[in-house]
Amino acid sequence: MTHCGSDLIEQICRSVSTRIQNLIDAGAFPVGENQAQKLQNYLAENQQECYEALNDPTGVPGMFNSASWLVNEGKNGNWPGLNNFRITVDHAEVGSASLPDDPDAYLTCLDNDVNNSEIFESIVPTSPGINQILHLGESSSGSIMGPEVLGGRVSGTGSFQSQASACVDPWCSWLEITTDGPTGYWTLEELELFADGPVELTNGTSVLQVERSAIRLYQVGLGTIRTDRGGSQVYAVEAGDAHFVISGLGGGVVADLRWGRNSSPITAHQHGDSWMLDSFVIEHVDADANSWTITVPRTTWN
Repeated sequence: MTHCGSDLIEQICRSVSTRIQNLIDAGAFPVGENQAQKLQNYLAENQQECYEALNDPTGVPGMFNSASWLVNEGKNGNWPGLNNFRITVDHAEVGSASLPDDPDAYLTCLDNDVNNSEIFESIVPTSPGINQILHLGESSSGSIMGPEVLGGRVSGTGSFQSQASACVDPWCSWLEITTDGPTGYWTLEELELFADGPVELTNGTSVLQVERSAIRLYQVGLGTIRTDRGGSQVYAVEAGDAHFVISGLGGGVVADLRWGRNSSPITAHQHGDSWMLDSFVIEHVDADANSWTITVPRTTWN
């Protein structure tokens, strides 16, 4: 119930941002849409702050105290029509958990991220265009770089679950994209990368094993379609336009969530029914303004 409660708070933070974006897309702000979009962008980019502010558990597993988050500490220069915008949870409680009647339908629950595509919305807009769902064929190792800790810079490497590593659903890395040639746009609808085993972080003297590591796209990444000098189409999401949730279990005990964005463009190329994503970098800036980066290697999706 404790982990279900943590998941509940995460879903609240995700859902508020998504609900505002859905209202913007539905034309609910004929006046002040620019302000609403800036507020939504801030909420999407500061999920960590939201989670930490609202995550105030009681002594009862799955039950939370009343808590609130004053967005951007009340500074509303980008949305002057809204003073002291605050998200408040009066009461949050996980009432129960149940298993399917058929044991064959059971899934192994390893973390609180499997349902990250689910939000508290009565209606979820469908994606336009043509969707393709693909799975990672094989991947080389990605790298992690952090700040200096106790005299050494933190670093680590890890690869992702893929078809080549005989991954098992639902832990196979996968990608969903939408392309719309007439408009010149393409969209990363989903991108989920699961680590193929524990990831070791080290500062040169100490080692920390991070288990159940995953990188998940938060919301969608809207990109454009352009033509390179050779006449081939290049699909690109510009730096900063895709947001990610990074999760893991440190030391086999402590679960953690961090939010980041792509600090380099995400570019893709289509080859028949397969896609290739070029290497790109995700950056997380922690509470002490330290930069942590994950370099995702070039990947092929079938």
